[in-house]
Amino acid sequence: NLFNTVSNFDTGIGGISALGAAAVTRSTAEQYSGLGSLRVATTAAANDGARQIWTNLSVNTTYTLSAYAKASVSNFSTFEMGYTDGTTFTSCLTGQTVSTTNWQRYTCTFTTPATVARNAYFRQTDATARVFFIDAMQVEVGSVATPYQSGTLNFSGMFTGPSVFRNQSD
Repeated sequence: NLFNTVSNFDTGIGGISALGAAAVTRSTAEQYSGLGSLRVATTAAANDGARQIWTNLSVNTTYTLSAYAKASVSNFSTFEMGYTDGTTFTSCLTGQTVSTTNWQRYTCTFTTPATVARNAYFRQTDATARVFFIDAMQVEVGSVATPYQSGTLNFSGMFTGPSVFRNQSD
């Protein structure tokens, strides 16, 4: 049921863009899992953040979005996430506290409209300059978030049935 996984931002932040005047970069200083995370540096403007661009969401389908977040210098309680078509922002989780001490998983469920929204977003709703990190993001079909697992696949032998393998990055 997993639609898309942007795991760990190990090799970059492809498909990510800034919201508002925020700056988004890959960080190796903080990570929930793996070698890197998404670093979001906001300005003193409400709704600064980041968005992940999808291409294959289906219309009228329920998805569960989850990600881990951590604040850099001070806790904040204006974290919001949801989906957008680039113009209209629909939150599925708002007013959440992000801590500096531990990575916390945030999860929400949404149903795509008849015209598919193609972006997940993570942002602050207040007007404060700050840095926060996002990692281990996943989007799954259905209304249940499965545990996040990072890993590798090692095999030796022969596959005798149909198999599909897909790169996470180039």
